[in-house]
Amino acid sequence: MSDGLSSFKDFCDAIQLAIGPGGAVSGNVQVYQGRAYEAANISPPAISIYPVGAGYSGPMGAGAATNPRILHTRQMRCEAHCWGVNHGNAEGLQTGLITALRQVMNGANYILMGDTWYESGAVKCGAAVATTIDLKFGVPVAKLPLNPMVSAGEMTVDTATTVAVTAVQVSAYAVSDHQ
Repeated sequence: MSDGLSSFKDFCDAIQLAIGPGGAVSGNVQVYQGRAYEAANISPPAISIYPVGAGYSGPMGAGAATNPRILHTRQMRCEAHCWGVNHGNAEGLQTGLITALRQVMNGANYILMGDTWYESGAVKCGAAVATTIDLKFGVPVAKLPLNPMVSAGEMTVDTATTVAVTAVQVSAYAVSDHQ
């Protein structure tokens, strides 16, 4: 799981960067959040990604080994509509999307579930292939520090005051405890 991705927006932004100039798809292809291909001012080529549902697993699901701040894993089902001027163009966009998906999700934490093709009538022109994708995002726990260990020689108490403990004091306490 990519530690930096914890939201659908982060995912879409990362896909746009991976697809963009010099990326997985040649030309100027915009990635939209939502069903942009249905809007009157959008024309192919374009990729629209929108969530259709989500579930959770955990605690300490995927990502726990690489990021201890991940408490749960959110599995989000999305549809990615790759809208091209024809079937071949739509399929090329889909291939570019899958390449970008592998890069953004570090080669894992996603499952390609299947495709549905749309043409004449379902889209205003051209053809679109909708790919259903299950994505796994870590649900971060913002209140926990990345490293929950306190510094050596410090101890935090409920009153939020910090007490310095030296090795001499610990040795003296241990000696007095056993007398």
